[in-house]
Amino acid sequence: MMFIGRISAYPKEKSIPILIEIAKNFAYSAAGELGGKDEGLKDAFYAENVFKKIEDLGKEEAFNEELIYLRAFNLEKAKEYNQAKNTYLSLVQRFPGSAYADEADFKTAIISTYILRDIKNGRSYFEKLAQKEAPSPQAIASLYQLGLLSQWEENFTSAKEYYNKLIERAKESFIETVTQAKERIKEIEENKPIDYNLKMFLDLSLKGENTVYDMTKLDLKASLYTPKRGQDLTISSNPSMPQAGCIQVEVRYLWSADLGKITPSLEQASFNTSFTGPGTKVINLVVVLPSGVLDRDIVLIDVR
Repeated sequence: MMFIGRISAYPKEKSIPILIEIAKNFAYSAAGELGGKDEGLKDAFYAENVFKKIEDLGKEEAFNEELIYLRAFNLEKAKEYNQAKNTYLSLVQRFPGSAYADEADFKTAIISTYILRDIKNGRSYFEKLAQKEAPSPQAIASLYQLGLLSQWEENFTSAKEYYNKLIERAKESFIETVTQAKERIKEIEENKPIDYNLKMFLDLSLKGENTVYDMTKLDLKASLYTPKRGQDLTISSNPSMPQAGCIQVEVRYLWSADLGKITPSLEQASFNTSFTGPGTKVINLVVVLPSGVLDRDIVLIDVR
């Protein structure tokens, strides 16, 4: 940071552009955004320190639409979720017509609901998207999430209304999300519980007594976070296992939500997949040991 400090001593009109370029070089940048390449985390925490310095020097005015998005995206991939949520909110507040607005609102909803355990606020952002006339991928996915939350709360009438509205609005598009909605409707009509893996994730994320599962014992990652439709990527986990001496511990991986073209088995710590439709895909994981649940985690993939 000494180098950054020297640059900060320059006049603002000279130092801020230099710092912005440094932030771009170190931040996780979505493929195609700001000339960046989808190469994974370079040094997300260093990048955020540079963003803070830019903020100190230039205040809010130093950040245009693209730079706010890059900062939010970088924080999200660094798993600084509360800061990421606030930055996505800032993006939509300053640029309500942004091309990133639906993605930002959807990620705010997902982070609020499943990571920060704030169902009330999360639901409000899902509702905001669901009420949009244009059926964007995030609007359709929000209808699914609203149905899922209602189904989990055993409000089956409301859940079916959301799912059926999703199917009606999606028409011939958003096949992956439509398929999930139809699976949930079938569960309701046949008086069956939500898919076991998905139900486990929902319970661990939404029930107050499960705050111990704080997503610190799993490291869920993707080889690409902004793949193109049909492009292969790898989802992998690296759980922090308890000490077991020489005994090999049996581990079960409960994958759920947007898994793409395959359904991984309980034994798979990683899997290769791809997606046919655009939008923000939500991948959930719960890891279970013989002694009980180890932890849960979530990762977001933005298919372009």
